[in-house]
Amino acid sequence: MATTHKPRPSITISAGTNDSLSDLYTFDANARERRYSSRAPSIPTILEVIPIPKETNCYCRFLWNNELHGLTAYLKSPTWPIKIFWGLVILTCIAIASWMTYDVIQGYFEHTTATRITIKREKSLMYPTVVMCPKNADALNMTAVRADIALKLPPLHNHTITRLIGFAVAGAGFGNFDDFIANLTESEQQRLGIYFERWKGHLSLADFYVKLFEQFGYNCNDVCLKS
Repeated sequence: MATTHKPRPSITISAGTNDSLSDLYTFDANARERRYSSRAPSIPTILEVIPIPKETNCYCRFLWNNELHGLTAYLKSPTWPIKIFWGLVILTCIAIASWMTYDVIQGYFEHTTATRITIKREKSLMYPTVVMCPKNADALNMTAVRADIALKLPPLHNHTITRLIGFAVAGAGFGNFDDFIANLTESEQQRLGIYFERWKGHLSLADFYVKLFEQFGYNCNDVCLKS
């Protein structure tokens, strides 16, 4: 079978009649147009095919206004009185939070701290609560000490003897005689120092204080026990 081809008609448009060199525009009327099918390919199935949406639905519950307490109620209030009410609530909360923040920061920079001490007592102690400590400096047999001074020194006034005993006990290092030493004048200290050297005699300081506190001091039997 012979096939005949028909010539393609063309349309020529002249841009101007006076200009022989005018531009010519030729349109092919029978040009092939590439047409694509807009229909999606069909898949044989029994169930109904649900088309995939092009845009994602908006979930309002994930909006930022739901993250702040009270702001959602303010934005969704139907009337102005309710909006004013929730607005006052929000402003009050912001004011309280601002004041508390300022108070905490101010207290931090002012270094105002408080220390809480809780004392818990034990039901029993390993050691007794009453401890008896010997204090020979305040427990001398003054009669025996005065008699010993009278044997080694010339007759002295009782006031001078009392101050000499205090001067000797203070030399042992007891702190409760600091006020007594502070009230002595320089001349009195020199005079009592001379009396002390004559009273001590040939004994060393260690031997003298051993004799003073052990021989003329009270022991536990003298203080705690009755004869």
